[in-house]
Amino acid sequence: MERRHLLAEEAISKHNGRIGHSFRSAFRHIRLAWKLYLLDKEMSLFRAITGEEEAASGLMLALIRQRYPGANRLNPRNHVHKAAVSPYLDAVSDLMASVPVPAPRLSLSMGSPPSISISIDLQALGVSDEPNSVTPDNPFNFILRKNGDENVYFFEKELHAIAKSRGAEDIKSAIRERANVRNRLLYASDSGIPSVEFKIEALLRYRDRIYRLSLLAIGILQTKKLQLFATQSLESFLAILDQNVGSGIDYSGVSPDGRFMSLIQRSDGSYLVRTGYKGQVTIHARFDKVWQFNVQSRIMRSVAVDIELSS
Repeated sequence: MERRHLLAEEAISKHNGRIGHSFRSAFRHIRLAWKLYLLDKEMSLFRAITGEEEAASGLMLALIRQRYPGANRLNPRNHVHKAAVSPYLDAVSDLMASVPVPAPRLSLSMGSPPSISISIDLQALGVSDEPNSVTPDNPFNFILRKNGDENVYFFEKELHAIAKSRGAEDIKSAIRERANVRNRLLYASDSGIPSVEFKIEALLRYRDRIYRLSLLAIGILQTKKLQLFATQSLESFLAILDQNVGSGIDYSGVSPDGRFMSLIQRSDGSYLVRTGYKGQVTIHARFDKVWQFNVQSRIMRSVAVDIELSS
């Protein structure tokens, strides 16, 4: 364990109930997997897989607790649902890694509740001539679009690439195969008893996936507001599980009050970053008349504020 893993473990363990227990169990499993490596590789890998699944359950429970649209369709006890989480996150990570700009800077606060924040370098994105950065009010409060499309992006290309790299026809087949790995470590088959060989670096990858899942859960749990990228990602994740939300999610309807950010990749490969403030306030005026002020602004190099006044 490195310092960042220990800090994430301490932070997510501040949450009580099943979410905190799931992550405490996840980190316990990966420690035992490390100890078992030289003694019993099958049980070492079994522990590592179980640890990752426990962390995946914890993230699902966080989404359910915060009442994200469609989260009630997640089943934290279903091995296929749990096995799908990391391949899906790998697809998202592959897309982010393909962007030729520095990764966002991440900070972890050990407050109550713990929280994370990300800071994106606008100069590296080509939308600012001077050193400048933008930080969403919450870490996943942005929408990712691609090639100038106004619709949100669902990572289809990256998911297909991951499936192909694993010799599967599609991502659903790859997930079903992954969900069955644990069983093959436990039970004999027509070809003999289970036996597996793997390098210890594989355990480090499981450790890092548990770490990633703990950070995501911290970010989801730090606010009751619905964060747009989390909503976008959940809808895409449900689709690969054949758990479609229905006609889709109205992202304007789930946009939280406060600062927001949109990161848009244009067709020429450049990026557009939009940050702004969206909020609503009710003012009780004289004569008990109620006025609603809906304020939206988009802040780029200048500020434009649209105010709609209705009685």
